[in-house]
Amino acid sequence: MAGPNDSQENLAASIKCFEIAVELQKSLSGDIRHKTLFNLGIAFRRAHNPEESCKVFQEAAKLNVAKAATQNNWGLSLFDKSEWDGAKERFEQAILAEEASMLDKSDCSDIAFYENNLGLCYYHLSRSCEEDNNIMGQANYHFSKAI
Repeated sequence: MAGPNDSQENLAASIKCFEIAVELQKSLSGDIRHKTLFNLGIAFRRAHNPEESCKVFQEAAKLNVAKAATQNNWGLSLFDKSEWDGAKERFEQAILAEEASMLDKSDCSDIAFYENNLGLCYYHLSRSCEEDNNIMGQANYHFSKAI
């Protein structure tokens, strides 16, 4: 039976494999490289390494493959680092990318997820000051859109 150490060892092994794949794919198309970078970013995030995760998602985003999931997961990694402004920008980009790629306009479940994340950013950005009312209003707006 696999224990907690096995899980961490497997995660470390997956990171090593993805890193090797990224190196080997340097001359390949952005679409192919994007998928491996995305997987590496997710693995770093699961390993509680948001610094590396952010670097990898940023590299994936530079490939100009408009993927909402990349922006969203980059935002989640920034969120893990309490970098609310950066996370907010990534979630906004995720929403734009998802809207641009939607074929079935009736299925907005991913956009709802991204709007919820954006609302959480506005919630964390609120501070005890005059600006709170506006920021909390934005949070409520995005939470409402998510519902």
